[in-house]
Parts: sequence; C-alpha cells; structure tokens
Amino acid sequence: MGSRYCRSDSFQTFVDSEFAGVDVGQRVIAIRGWIECYLSYVPGISNSETTALETFVKRLRICRDYAHVLIALARASAITARIASVYALGVEPQDLHAAPRCCSAANGI
Repeated sequence: MGSRYCRSDSFQTFVDSEFAGVDVGQRVIAIRGWIECYLSYVPGISNSETTALETFVKRLRICRDYAHVLIALARASAITARIASVYALGVEPQDLHAAPRCCSAANGI
C-alpha cells in the first residue's frame, strides 16, 4: 500500500531485482543495510514535502527520509510498514526523530 510520501509501487522493480530470494525477516535487514550503504545523511537536505522517490534518486537523507525510503521498499516487498515519531535517547541535541516500523505476522518481525 503506497502513500503520498512512500509510493511503494515506484520501487517494485528495484526490490524484485535487488532483494530477490531474501526472505521477509532478512529482507528488512537487507533494506536497512542498503540504505545505510547508499544514502548519505545530510542535515537540512530535505523538507516536509520530500518523498521517498526523491530521496532515493538524490541518495541524500535525514531521518524522516530514511524512514520513508525504508517504508516504501518494505511495502514494495509486501511487508507492512509505518512511520513513528520517537524520542531519541543519547542523541545530541535531544530531539524527536522519525523511525520506520515494519511488521510481518508470518515471521514475527
């Protein structure tokens, strides 16, 4: 299921080729690893209008963008995913951050 910021249908071909053969539980981990490897964290690079597709193309992100890309890739993999606002302990300065949440009843993740 896509949304305004996480148009998962735009990522179907990518996930089918990049993560082919990876089971559901490991796929979320593989997606996270891909994002960490290929997207650079750059504070101030985006705004509240930035979509997952724009972030994917630019390869630059902040926490919200990271969450949007992970959610879009997970949903394109038929994994339920959503965004959550969390208070990040141990991060300076203290602030709220966006975090992806993924769930699969079949694999308990």
